[in-house]
Amino acid sequence: MSHTTALQLLGIEIPRLSNATFRTSDIHVCKPRGATRSRRNGVTFHTWDHPFLPRVVGAQVSCVPPVTAWAQMGRILSNAELVVLGDSMMRNNSRLKRAHFSDFEDFMTATPVFQGRKNCRAALKQMVEGTDSSQETRSRLLMTSFGLPIPAVNYQVVDDERAQIYSLDMAYVANKVGIEYDGVQHFSDPRQRDNDDFKRSRLRHMGWTIITITSKDLMYLDRWKAKVSEILEALQ
Repeated sequence: MSHTTALQLLGIEIPRLSNATFRTSDIHVCKPRGATRSRRNGVTFHTWDHPFLPRVVGAQVSCVPPVTAWAQMGRILSNAELVVLGDSMMRNNSRLKRAHFSDFEDFMTATPVFQGRKNCRAALKQMVEGTDSSQETRSRLLMTSFGLPIPAVNYQVVDDERAQIYSLDMAYVANKVGIEYDGVQHFSDPRQRDNDDFKRSRLRHMGWTIITITSKDLMYLDRWKAKVSEILEALQ
């Protein structure tokens, strides 16, 4: 199994696809060039000539490794969503982590030619290990696309007074500016909201400027421009 089928088998979040000809409902299988391909409804065959060590899922199903699946998506995804996919494989949560940054570097070195390699090479320059969500990655990419510096991700701040450590989604450490993405859980879970509010109150007490981003900020250009202006003002 390959492509999005492999991602599903490996428990990796499927990124946003804009390629109308790629059917996520199909089962995707890769075979070497020249191998016999039978025609089956709901199955799409792809050519993949490069060696890989299959990942066995269940008793009889095998698929390509995570980084190989990422590379196969290089000709299908936009640059931004390829970064999102790569980040999702390197989650801060160990239960969700499927690869390290060095695995992508090693793959690119060992595989000099494949369709989508140019996109993969560009995406690798923007990928970051240790993120928590795809929306945080999309926020970071939008920030840099508007000329903002690359922030640190999951930056840990020590609160000596409370003997606690707070994690910021993104941070400009030298300026003490923290960027937090508020997803659905922040608004739907009162306990999560209370924890976030307490953390941000303590961080502001410690001299940090905290700026929050929501999904609506990412959806509407005018809202995003206002958010960029807010971040720039805080950095200055």
